[in-house]
Amino acid sequence: MKWMPKTILGRISFWLVMVGIALLYIPYWIAMAFQISVPIPIGFVSIMLLVIFGITSIISIIKKDRAVVLYISALFGLYGILVVVGEFIFPH
Repeated sequence: MKWMPKTILGRISFWLVMVGIALLYIPYWIAMAFQISVPIPIGFVSIMLLVIFGITSIISIIKKDRAVVLYISALFGLYGILVVVGEFIFPH
């Protein structure tokens, strides 16, 4: 089992899940540090990146690309799905 994916689909899904994670956490850390507000579309885009490319990570795993980072990005994709389902079940 390798660390990095071999297929193009696996590479794209892994790196865009990492972009989604960065878009999810970095603006909020900056907002907490400088007491500013974060625009809502940044959070929406980051969750959608996690969901879409988490699913593509799962597809890449099914297509025999057995890389460790794909399993990790699939877990983050499942986290994004959990967040979306949680927003519909428990709206605030």
